[in-house]
Parts: sequence; structure tokens; C-alpha cells
Amino acid sequence: MSKTLRLQSNSAQAIAIDRPRFDQMLAERAVEAGAHLFLGIRAHRFERVNGNIQVEAQTKNGSCRFYAPLLIGADGANSRVARWMGREGKHEIIPAFKADIAFRDAGTDSIEIFVGNTIAPGLFGWVIPLQDGTARVGIGVTETPRRYFEAFLDVVRHRFGDLTIIEQRGATLPLGPAQSFVGEHVMLVGAAACQTKPTTGGGLYFGLRAAELAATTAVEAIATGDFSDRLLSQYEQRWHHLDGRELVYGHWLRKLLLRLSDNDLDLIMQLLSIPFMQNQVQQLGDIDYPSHLFDRLISMLRNWMTTTKIEREPFLAKEA
Repeated sequence: MSKTLRLQSNSAQAIAIDRPRFDQMLAERAVEAGAHLFLGIRAHRFERVNGNIQVEAQTKNGSCRFYAPLLIGADGANSRVARWMGREGKHEIIPAFKADIAFRDAGTDSIEIFVGNTIAPGLFGWVIPLQDGTARVGIGVTETPRRYFEAFLDVVRHRFGDLTIIEQRGATLPLGPAQSFVGEHVMLVGAAACQTKPTTGGGLYFGLRAAELAATTAVEAIATGDFSDRLLSQYEQRWHHLDGRELVYGHWLRKLLLRLSDNDLDLIMQLLSIPFMQNQVQQLGDIDYPSHLFDRLISMLRNWMTTTKIEREPFLAKEA
């Protein structure tokens, strides 16, 4: 029998944004800061030439070339730059399918997560409320996502009522942590570097933090004229010091979750429904830093086991 767990937080844990508009805003700010923006162009070949990176690109009017001493690949989960560097295939990628929908009735005002090997083997399904009765739904699985998505929509309909699909599309979710994402004259950022949460595939927050570190290192490289792997690796070291541990922790947590059966998941949700545990989640739960909560829970478990052992020792001695 499936279980339902409701968790609340005293602070905002996530914000749904208009991603196309957000990207447009970033582009506008970059142009205002002096960047040159090229639209309708696709980079397809990279080569090191005379201390520069040569980028061959295709436009609707033909091909063109760019030269720069530093190339930063921020081209997503299927990064061409990462493939050129030989960094592809070093992390797990989960296929996903998602859609924007409109409920006929009120829908939901809470984020809903659906777990279980029958619903979403390998990850989970989600419903994220937006506005005016709309929501963003999706499913990530280790198998064919489109097949599971149709069944997942039936689950959503059963829970919230009839719905209309506004737009649907496939996607890929790279699961961190990143391994190595710098080379001579090259750095990777964001999903291209797999700077994403191993538990969800989300990467906007960690990608923005990494971008700031990459920018700092890029400024240092330009100022000194040093674009060596040695200098650029400072970006990598700073990132691992800032967020690397958290994503390594998340990778360990994901490996643990993959070993759980549906019955195990039901048991965990039942445990987390206890008022004391609910209080711990409210105080320490963090969607981006789950280690805060799990470190506390593990510490509590160790203390309980130690206390239990001390209380049992007199009885064990008497029996001996």
C-alpha cells in the first residue's frame, strides 16, 4: 500500500521561474556589460591553434570562425565542448519527459513528488504548481521515459482531476558530481560540467555559483596571460571546496536510494511522519543541502545505538 508524506518548511525552498525569460534577461545583462551576442549560430568544431581556441560555427548564411585564448563551455547536458575535451560519459545521465499542463479544476498549490519503482524507476515524478491552475509535470527514469510518462499522467489525473497538456518535451538530467572540468584554455560550467544535484538533476543554483567562480578565474587568466591547466584548475579547486562535498554526499545518497524497495520507501515515509522527525525536517531540511539533515539523523542514530549498548551491558554481564 502506498504512503503519502507531507513536509513543510518555514522558509522558501524552491522558486519556479520562467526559464526562457530568465535566460533572455541574462543575455541582455551580458550585452549591457560588453558581450557580443550571436543568435542562430551553432558551434560544431573546436581546435587549439597558436595559443588560441579556434571555434568553427554554422549560421544560416554559412560557416564562420572565432578565435579566443579561453573557451568556456556552458552548453548544457549534451555539451559539445565537453565531448571535445573527452569529458563525456563520466557521469550518469537520466532521460526525462516533462510537460506544462492546465488543470480543469484548482489543481494543487504544493510541490508533489512521486517515488516508487512502478511509477518512476531510477528517479521520481514531479508536479510543480505555477499560476492560474497550471503546473509543470515530469518524470525521470532509467528506462524509456515517454512510456512511463503516459502512466504518470494517469496518476496525476486520478489525484487532481482532468488536465490539458499545453506543451511537452523530452530532456536529459545529468547527475553530478563533476569529475574534472578544466583543460588547457578551456573550462566547463553548469550542466556541461555536471555541476548538478545527484538526487534531482537540478543544476541552476549550483551552476550560477560555479559561473561566479569560473568568472573569477577567467579574469585572473586574462590578466596574467596564463591559460594553462595549472591556473584554470584553481576554478575546479574552489568549486570542490564550495559545493563539491555536497554533491559527493548527494551521490552517496542516490546510491543508497537506488537500493531501496518500494516497501523500504513506504517505511521511510512512515518514519518521517512522526512529529519529532517532522520537526527535524522543518529545522534542517534544505533542498540544495540535504547533508545538513542527514548528518543530524545519522548522529542521532549513532547516539541511540551507543546509549542502547551501554544500557544493555549490565544485563549482558549478569547473564555471562
